[in-house]
Amino acid sequence: MGKRDDPEDWSDEKTWTEADLIKTRIRKTIEQDLIDDPYAQRVFSELLKEAIREADALFDYPGKQFTLFKDLEAQVSDRATPGVPDRFAAHPMARSYYGAFLDTLGSATPQGHSEDDLVAEAIHIDHAVENAILTYSINPGSIEAEIRRALLPRYFKFLGGLNRASELIERIITIVRAGSARGRT
Repeated sequence: MGKRDDPEDWSDEKTWTEADLIKTRIRKTIEQDLIDDPYAQRVFSELLKEAIREADALFDYPGKQFTLFKDLEAQVSDRATPGVPDRFAAHPMARSYYGAFLDTLGSATPQGHSEDDLVAEAIHIDHAVENAILTYSINPGSIEAEIRRALLPRYFKFLGGLNRASELIERIITIVRAGSARGRT
């Protein structure tokens, strides 16, 4: 008690155990805490799989395994999703909407749309969703209808067609539903 527990002083067995605990926490965080950000879930799931493969290659180095998982855990807990700019402090749900754009457009560097354009659009979506929730807070069906009504004309033009616009809006609705279930929207 009162003593710092330094990972460098741990036995190999304790280090492996701690690395496994971190890996389990990361998996749980991805599945449960990132439910309202499908893009982040997908990216972090891929990073976790990669880290597990890397850790298997480092079997004789439990300290490196521990560090690998600890670093990934910090990245997940900070929601520092690769490919998503760190400009959403005032609009945390806009980060999820930005990821929806990336999923809809199919690449991390969408042609014809700059990062600034997508950030501005993600914030616009955040405002539209907030307005729909404030206006129709009692009826989830009305919230979804209002989101579709407010966003479809804009993204029909922005994304160049009904299919992509509808795909984006369905992703947004999924995010809103997940956020509502967690009490985040």
